[in-house]
Amino acid sequence: MKESGIKARKPKKFKLTTQSSHKLERSPNLVERRFMEFGSEINRLWVTDLTYVWTQQGWLYLCVFIDVFSRKVGGFSIDDSMETRMVNEGLKMALTRQQIKAGLIVHSDQGIQYASREFRDLIGAFKVIQSMSRKGDCWDNSIAESFFAIIKRELIDRQSWISKD
Repeated sequence: MKESGIKARKPKKFKLTTQSSHKLERSPNLVERRFMEFGSEINRLWVTDLTYVWTQQGWLYLCVFIDVFSRKVGGFSIDDSMETRMVNEGLKMALTRQQIKAGLIVHSDQGIQYASREFRDLIGAFKVIQSMSRKGDCWDNSIAESFFAIIKRELIDRQSWISKD
């Protein structure tokens, strides 16, 4: 590696960014890290999360919905704002692009967007079951966290600049 000028990339320090200090209702953790059990067939368990990316024009936010069985991103949204509207757009994309069936679980952290009335109404309209990680426990949503880590390490952090355009 030294002869070729290749250097290992060190992982960035984990930083908690979830806005979970709210008084909204939280859903129980139905998954409890049993991803293989719940993810034994397509569109039985989706995980979702938000992340942020610094651009030349300011922060940009990304939300994804990932099927645990196929690891396919079924829906996503990108916005200047981290509001519930953005999360709902990503979910609507996933719901319209995927063949869902009764019993689909959507697992997230306890962020205010996922606890909002608007998000709960949307998943309720599609008869989707909500599950939330324990507060401050990134391992409960490790599939989504891992996806973002790879995207950032392999794509975003390798760019000298990122633009919203």
